[in-house]
Amino acid sequence: IVIEHEAFRPFWQKELEEEGLDVEWRPVDDIRPNFHAVYVDNSKLEYDIEVPLLTPSMMVTISLEGMTLGDVDPLTVSPPQRSMLREDTFSYQGREMLTLEVVDAHEIERDFPADTGGYIAAVCRLIERECRLTGQFHILAGLVKEYIETRLFGGPYSMEEEYVRIRLNKSDAKSAVFRAFVRAIRTRSIETRQVRPTGETLRLSDTDGFEWSEAGNRMVYPGNKTVFNFAACDNAFEARFAQFLDMAGDVAAYAKNTRHVRFVLEYQNSQNALRHYYTDFIVRLHNGDHWLVETKGLEDVDVPLKDARACQWCRDMTELTGVRWDYVKVPYEAFDRRFSHDFLSLVEELRLLRE
Repeated sequence: IVIEHEAFRPFWQKELEEEGLDVEWRPVDDIRPNFHAVYVDNSKLEYDIEVPLLTPSMMVTISLEGMTLGDVDPLTVSPPQRSMLREDTFSYQGREMLTLEVVDAHEIERDFPADTGGYIAAVCRLIERECRLTGQFHILAGLVKEYIETRLFGGPYSMEEEYVRIRLNKSDAKSAVFRAFVRAIRTRSIETRQVRPTGETLRLSDTDGFEWSEAGNRMVYPGNKTVFNFAACDNAFEARFAQFLDMAGDVAAYAKNTRHVRFVLEYQNSQNALRHYYTDFIVRLHNGDHWLVETKGLEDVDVPLKDARACQWCRDMTELTGVRWDYVKVPYEAFDRRFSHDFLSLVEELRLLRE
């Protein structure tokens, strides 16, 4: 429990004592997470890794010129009914936290756009903010109006009718319009480009020192084959994998990747937005091959998209530099059941499990 001022302490103390709870009270300034300084260890430069940089494979070029309703996937909701009544107000009640006694009550007027133009302007502002659009309202407004009147309800409905505007103010209708246009704009706004070498190299030994807190599950591991004094790990699985890399006879060097290292891949997520992906590890083998490694417990819908992007980056890097780069995802359960003690043996073991 965090309280803003000492004066509030008796209130909480009484309630806690009634529940039979013994709580230690400490000033918030005395409670600090355990920080570790992570930096390049100049005595370990033999474990440095160099990553040639490529130009981005995707760029955001937002323009609605030429966009039509055919570019917008229809998300339909139940149609408006002429019997719909305008709900001009809604009730608000404030209650005392412990007794639930009503201590405040109001009837609040609902904020309805006065006309069709007001509704369209409000929706377009939300879409523009989400997609970072500027100077294209004149195109977007016409598309939104046409979408509402011809597609949203599965048939033609005029926004000039008040019962239609009442239906449009329901959350499902507003959400459907917002989601349909955000997805369509993001889809057409991300341009795929052919990658090429920039001529620059990311050296992990150029990373500035940073602090790594042990908040939550995060921790540091005193790795041996890394140019850093610590491997900055987000969880115990990553620390165990770093230890595995230290023991693997075919691993020459590795690094735990973080935002501070600045090795990042751009990818298009499940919502069609351009996002950044930081693979967990960069590994250099004694045979000269390089690997990107992702250690994975639970998976979300974006994981296959990240996997595909990392694989494509490795193919591009191999083709453009002549040095082999590859990608492997190491699931938690598979790693726990492994028999391998070397990196390439683990990769082969994971391949067999997938087949």
